[in-house]
Amino acid sequence: MKKLFTFLAAVLFVGSMTATVNTGAKALSSFIHGEYVAKTAELQAVSDSTTWDFSMIAANTENAFYSSNGIKLTAESTPNKDEEVVYANYSADYMTFGEGFDATTMAFKGEFPICKNQYCQAGTLHFKAEVPGTIVVKFSDTGSSASASAVKRYLVVNDEQTEYWTSRPNNGEDSYEAKLNVISDAIEVPAGDVTITGSSAIIIYFVTFVPAKAEGPKNLGEKTIAEFLDLKNTVDTCVLTGVVTSITSTTYGNLYLAEETDTLYVYGVLTPAGEAKKFENLGVEVNDTLTIKAIYSEYQGNPQVKNAVFVDVKKYVEPATTYSLDITPAEHADYTVTVGGEIVGDEVELEEGDEVVITATPEQGYEYAKTPEGWVKLLDGTGITATFTVSGADLTINIPEPKVKSAGIEDLQSDKAAGSKAQKVLIDGVMYIILPDGSVISGSGARVK
Repeated sequence: MKKLFTFLAAVLFVGSMTATVNTGAKALSSFIHGEYVAKTAELQAVSDSTTWDFSMIAANTENAFYSSNGIKLTAESTPNKDEEVVYANYSADYMTFGEGFDATTMAFKGEFPICKNQYCQAGTLHFKAEVPGTIVVKFSDTGSSASASAVKRYLVVNDEQTEYWTSRPNNGEDSYEAKLNVISDAIEVPAGDVTITGSSAIIIYFVTFVPAKAEGPKNLGEKTIAEFLDLKNTVDTCVLTGVVTSITSTTYGNLYLAEETDTLYVYGVLTPAGEAKKFENLGVEVNDTLTIKAIYSEYQGNPQVKNAVFVDVKKYVEPATTYSLDITPAEHADYTVTVGGEIVGDEVELEEGDEVVITATPEQGYEYAKTPEGWVKLLDGTGITATFTVSGADLTINIPEPKVKSAGIEDLQSDKAAGSKAQKVLIDGVMYIILPDGSVISGSGARVK
């Protein structure tokens, strides 16, 4: 009776201490050294390269669930095969983990969390990735292919069937190549939850996760200051060009850069080699046009560029004084204006040192009087040329009205330049008309010769 009483008391003690805690993945109650201990580790995410090699796990052969050379869960076991369990929640009563297997970052739901101390089987693995990356999986097939044709058993990642499959021979009549111990190529996976499974016959030896390499900053090329401000891109580099409107530090190169109506504060300009406090060596001054490499940043909510990199500077050149050439043509003359060897229009802006050539040609029967610019009196039809260099003088040019040719009547009658139409001439202050046949009449119509 005494021994029976002791046994019943032990059973009551154990029953009163049973505790099961659920925190997403199944938490286990394990019997260790005469008392239950609740294990509640939650699945941790990975961001670095990680390999889960199931040969690093050893099943406890003394465990009540040990079967078929592994820990076999059923619908009635605790945990059961339909509950996801983080490997870290299995105590040594179930399995032990070798160095290098991170049990906090992998979970399993299924029948064999570990089998033959080599692989997991008939279930779904689950881990969380903080960043996108790739996985490589080694898997095989423990099923049979006794049907008329072999069976392809595909690896499934995040509920999508991959191109990787395994197969066993079937009675010597293979329609598929027998394919075991498959190691996949890198399979891309997103950040977040990643699940790996297949048919119940698939076993998985190891899974390796490799994070994707983070893309470095890109060079977005030339942008206007307005475009740069709209982008608010705090990673990538843009090339900006603007006019330096003021410099607040000649040591660091703190300055304001303007383009049209947009202005940007630049907090420091580095040399092309990335050196600070050498702004004075760059030769940048107010009104220069500066090109920089810039990354967007803000200070107290205001956009700015911090530590821009010098690219180029175009020195400011005082614009030349321009002069407008104002020409008043004569009624009976045609003229052309040539600047720098090219004929220009009536209106042209000139700079200091430009050479201007004006050529005026009177109508037939007319000539020019001498002008203040020094033009000489020439016969009709030959034209007059004036050349001068712009030097800030008054550039208002009056081409004087040509006067009627002055000569004797006899000279006019014999002048072949009279042409085939009547010409007006002024002789000694009296107006005459020369007819095409050479005869001359007075202004009143009287025939003179």
